Order: sequence, then structure tokens, then C-alpha cells
Amino acid sequence: MAAQHSLYITVLNACAILFDLPLNLTDFMPVASFFENARRPMDIIQSEQTSWKLIWAFPRCNNFVSSDQQPAQDRRFTETVSNNFSMLRLRESRLNLGLKPSIDAAEQHQLYQYFYPGLGRPHGNILHWDMTTEDIAIRIPALTAISDYTPELTRDKVERRYNRQHYLNSCQELRRRMAEVKDTKTASDLRDFGQNSNLTCDFCSWLLDAGHHKSPTGAFGKSQRRVCILAACVRQLCQDKGSGSVARRILRAGRPLLVSLGYERHFVLLVVQLNDEGQPTFAILNSLNHHLPPAARQDLHNWTRNIIPVSQQPSEAECGYYVILNAWILALGLQPNPRVRVDWSDGFFENLMDLVHLTRMGYTSWDLICTFLKCNDLVLLSEVPNDRRFVKLEELRNDSADHLGIFLDEQTDMESYQAMTEADAAPTTSRLTLESIKTTNRCNISEGISHLTGTFYYDA
Repeated sequence: MAAQHSLYITVLNACAILFDLPLNLTDFMPVASFFENARRPMDIIQSEQTSWKLIWAFPRCNNFVSSDQQPAQDRRFTETVSNNFSMLRLRESRLNLGLKPSIDAAEQHQLYQYFYPGLGRPHGNILHWDMTTEDIAIRIPALTAISDYTPELTRDKVERRYNRQHYLNSCQELRRRMAEVKDTKTASDLRDFGQNSNLTCDFCSWLLDAGHHKSPTGAFGKSQRRVCILAACVRQLCQDKGSGSVARRILRAGRPLLVSLGYERHFVLLVVQLNDEGQPTFAILNSLNHHLPPAARQDLHNWTRNIIPVSQQPSEAECGYYVILNAWILALGLQPNPRVRVDWSDGFFENLMDLVHLTRMGYTSWDLICTFLKCNDLVLLSEVPNDRRFVKLEELRNDSADHLGIFLDEQTDMESYQAMTEADAAPTTSRLTLESIKTTNRCNISEGISHLTGTFYYDA
């Protein structure tokens, strides 16, 4: 139904109220012929040549009202009034000269009886055809700029059209940016690092622990201080049920912790962050759901509570890469797309490994990583928040070094620590508070999926 058809619906709604008949709110669905047929009754209504019968018959025959009953006697009329403005004013003046009953004395049968309590909806409710804030601020301006937007587009069509164009633009931009990298002095450094690195980075081969433990956090330089940092030797403590060890050497405490967690010969991404009450929450991003049987999922649930749906890897060997990809997504303030199935082509793998190496070398920026993620449909489209757009990176090339490495300076350099505190504090204070920490860089993760037996079709 187009916007110009709203007049027909408005007049017919008024007729139903006039006759005190219930509107059909369940299965009335107008088609093109409905509006074509409605033109003739509308013309007759305006010509003073009709009575109640024709006006009632049209909505009834077209299922616009849900009652077969004819209007009550006091709702019937033998002629309509001209819509000439002068005649309407004259008629109004004559009626005003006569005596009129007060509102209290008005008979109840003159009221419309089908306005049931609770029938309406609050005007602030979001309806499925309403445009979202993101549509108004991002999608519609982007489509308008390329003359690809019209006011008749629904919200779903706007999103699909924007996603299609954004996908094409992202892939073109990725090819351009990667070509630029390989045409600069960075290219030789990238080639040497890839050849000399002791990472197992062949196609369909396991990525060694050092690679996917360092790469997710490598993009966060000192100026960002976006995530908590945990020593590599400590991150597996949660699996040791009998251990009494406590991890004390943690920098940037209270910030989201993104860390690679090995379990059952498989790597997942562990995310720890504070909720609104200041309590820690734990979530797992698992890219190979069927690798973990119900008992293993129960163990993970006991430790982490939430298992977040994400894109699934094509075989057994890609879990380390997905740890990196999911960590990048969360670090940028985006949300994983659980429905995408990545085509692990040679081109995709080459770009991914180049990007992993560039990140560990300190050459990557937020927009290059974001372009890669969007081109491969790995994120639910959204804009990267301003405070996640990092430009300064720290190098993490040495696989044998302590994972804390160069970040240890933050603990001993009090001037640097004070600068960190003031930069990250709430605007009203110069010191860190629980309120300012628990909302800092919170990861955008969806609700978890069930861990129980029978959740997946392959459960025994």
C-alpha cells in the first residue's frame, strides 16, 4: 500500500466508526483492485447522491469490517452532505442556533463501542516499519549519496540495499588498501616477517598458540588501553579445578579481557567484562560448536555461563584464526555475524595472514581490519565507535617473549600510569572509578545459546 492510499483508509475508518462497526484488524489486506474500486464510492459520497447502504456495503463486501450486521437505525442516513466549504459553514451555523444536549446527557449509543482498553499502542513503540537510528544516521544518507534511496523503501529494503552496496565498497577498498601495502617499504618487512616467523601459517594447518594469543591484543597500543592484559602462563588456570593459584599480575584491571583459551584440543575466545552491577561476566565465542560434546559444553558453561553464537569454521584447523577474528570484532565494538560461512579461498587466507602479520608488526589501523571484516561479512554491520578507532599499535613480533613484554612499563612508570588514569576516568573525576571502568569498551556480544544436550542436531 502506497502513501497516497492512506486517504481511502482514513475515510473507510471514519465510516466504520460512524456505523459503529468493528474494524477487521486481523486479515484485511488491500490489493490494487481494492483502491481502484474504492474511487467510485468516494466520488458518490462527495456528490450528495448516496445513502448509508452504499457506504456500508463497500467496506463489508471487501472485508474491511468484521461484522455482517447492518448499522443501527440511529446510524443510518438517506443523503450525504456536500463537501463544499461554504455549504459546510452554513450548515454548521444553522446547527449552532439550535439547542444541543450536554456531553453528560449524550446517549451512550452515540459512542463507538469497539475502542477496547489496551487496543491501542504507545506512540513511542518501535514498529517493524520504523527506521532505526542507524538507518537515519548512516544507511539512508549513504544510499542518498549514490542516488539509491527513495522514500518508499521499507526498513528491510533499506538495510538490504545498504548491505549490498557496503559489501561491494568494502571489498573494493580492501583490495586497494592491500595493494598499497604491498607497494610500499612495508612489503619487504611483511615478507621477511612471514618467512622468518615460526608460526604454522600454512593453509588448513593449525595456528600455533603464540599467534592467536598475541594477535588479538596486538592492535591495542598504550594510548588506547582498551583491554585487560593477562600473562600467557596464567590464562589456563580456570581449567585446573584443584589449583589454588591466583592471577595477580593483571594490567588494566576491570577492562574487558579477551584471551585465547585452549580446551579439548580446540581454541575458543574467552571474554570477561563487568556488567551494570559491577560483577564480572564470562562468555565463550566458539567457532566449532560440534567439536564440543554436551559434557564439555557443560564444563564451559560452569566456567563461563554464556556460549555466544558466532560464524562456524569449515574444518578442524581454523580455530586459532577465528579466535583472532572474533577478538578483532569485539575490540572494534562490533558484533559477530553468526550466520555467515566464510569461503576459505586462497585469496581470503592470504589477506588474513597478511593482516595478522601486519597487526603483530604494528602496522595495522582500525579501518583496515574493519574493511576486511565487512568485506567477508563477518560482522553485523555497524559503525566503529570513535573510541575504538586506534591508530597507534605496539609490536608483538617475538614469540618467545613474555606476553606482557613492552606493556610492563605501564606498571613501573607512574607518570604513564597517571596519564592512563586521567585519560580513562569519567569526565567528572581525575581518577578511575568503578562506574567509569565497568562501561569502558564493553564488548558487544549477543545473548548466549543453550549448552544442554539436544541443542544441536549432532548431539547424541
